[in-house]
Amino acid sequence: TALYDNYLADLNADGAADDFGGGARLGYYFSITGGGIGKVVHTFEGDLATVDVRTGATPLYLGHLGNTQFFGVDALAYSPAGDLFYYTSPYGLESQLTRARVRFAADNQPLVETTVIDQSELSGLWPSLVFRGDGKLFRAEHHSIVEVDPANGDTTPVAEFADLSDWAITALTFDHNGAAYATLASMLGAAPFRLIRIEADFSAWSELDVLPYDDVASLAVIDGLLYGFRETGHYFTFNLMTQQLVVQGEVSHAPVD
Repeated sequence: TALYDNYLADLNADGAADDFGGGARLGYYFSITGGGIGKVVHTFEGDLATVDVRTGATPLYLGHLGNTQFFGVDALAYSPAGDLFYYTSPYGLESQLTRARVRFAADNQPLVETTVIDQSELSGLWPSLVFRGDGKLFRAEHHSIVEVDPANGDTTPVAEFADLSDWAITALTFDHNGAAYATLASMLGAAPFRLIRIEADFSAWSELDVLPYDDVASLAVIDGLLYGFRETGHYFTFNLMTQQLVVQGEVSHAPVD
């Protein structure tokens, strides 16, 4: 099978190139086939597909998220129960927190069932949404982090880093010990993103690296490696032990013959 550049990917097989201009957003996904943890990527319009982080290929289309025709998908997270939660991109308006469940029909066509949980006005330019290993859901905006109740969308502040007031969190993830990792974008102008580690109790943060990128959209920790995914579809790894950054490739689409 031929691999296509991600800007020419047609994940939903509708004959039109998918728009990755909103960035590749990835998160944990518990395999439908059972066993192991894979990855899911979504386009700005809300099309879902699995991603093989070893090759960047997207071998399985999972369907289309609902209520995205006007706003697009701006943050995506996966619960330990296998549900997907996401915000629609607000553009200054109220954004919808939605739960999605993916299943397959008898003909193996993906079916996505969505339920709107809450509507709220998000203040951040790059809201991040992620589940911690204990099942708690967190959202990052600007330089603060809140816990989100997935049942009703209610939020509880857990951290605000005043010394990062000129920076905005663009991506957030957790390791198995509960420590958080985030990328920071300057609010004062173009600058390389900073990569930081946040203590599990949110009491303090420390800088790990200044990245050679200014477009990191999502993070995930897998087997001791921190994966970073850029808005271009390219991704890299950062070894949390050696602090070595390695460019891996780009998210692409391998059509099924």
